[in-house]
Amino acid sequence: MGITNNANRVRIESSAKNGTLGTQGAINADQIKFDTAITTNNGNLMTSPVFRRRHVILRRGEVDEECGLIRSVEVDGLTCTMYRDWESAPASGDAYDVGYRLEDCATVAGCSQETDSQQFVMTKRLIVGIGATTFGMLGMGHGQVLRTDDRGATQSDILINEAGWFLIGTIKVTNAGEEIGERGATIIFDKSNGDEPAMEIEGNAHMFEFMMQSMRAPTGVRGLTVTHAVGSNVIWGRFQGHGMDTPYKKRVRRPRSNWAGTGANVLGTEEALTVGDLKAMDFYNGWCHSQLDASFKDALSGKADTAKVRIFIED
Repeated sequence: MGITNNANRVRIESSAKNGTLGTQGAINADQIKFDTAITTNNGNLMTSPVFRRRHVILRRGEVDEECGLIRSVEVDGLTCTMYRDWESAPASGDAYDVGYRLEDCATVAGCSQETDSQQFVMTKRLIVGIGATTFGMLGMGHGQVLRTDDRGATQSDILINEAGWFLIGTIKVTNAGEEIGERGATIIFDKSNGDEPAMEIEGNAHMFEFMMQSMRAPTGVRGLTVTHAVGSNVIWGRFQGHGMDTPYKKRVRRPRSNWAGTGANVLGTEEALTVGDLKAMDFYNGWCHSQLDASFKDALSGKADTAKVRIFIED
């Protein structure tokens, strides 16, 4: 378990820490108390690792599964405050996973952090999870920037396998019902030419307040693609894209999860994705400059299958 690498890729093969919660005691609705410090649970941790700014999956795989992002840690080093309240309070016996951060990836060859810009630079393919069998978990946030390596015309720069979880930022809903994005991140797909694959999502991707762009597209369209497999669980909101070409083919909509928050974009495998859903998506409401291609225009006029939509994003 941990983060492994070879000549071609860096792969996340577990969570940074996992376990079972002990007695929670008198904690607030937005808190969780871990059983032990993070230290070296699954290896490959940054220097002096802490819980702060890490994502948590609580009760993974259960009907009451939840995700969150840790905002701060109390003086005991175990009690953590999240960006939002839990829907179902953490309880003794609950299973949990705490995600890896980019700082952890930088402990292996193939990923480093630039001293001046503080960008994380991936010189190999980034893979999260192994197929459908081995769980892996990576989170980004708080304005981090990841620059990927160009893998050519046939291989994506980033692959989220079926058993992988990729998490950016989070969404919280205020008591007044206002949805607020918390501390997202940016992914820059480096050196890629037009029509090359940028990221493939076969598993789980929950991404909020984030931006993706092509390094070689200061103007115009570079045609990089982000694709979602039919069985993937993709939730995103408040997205910006520059020089990206994001196709959705045979995409369908699934019910909003507790973590997604009202108004997030939830793509999955249960209900038909309608034109009305797309028109309501956050990134059509001022978050990026989008131009719809012919398939979407046909859908708007009732001439095409509305479950087949391509989003064409340009500077």
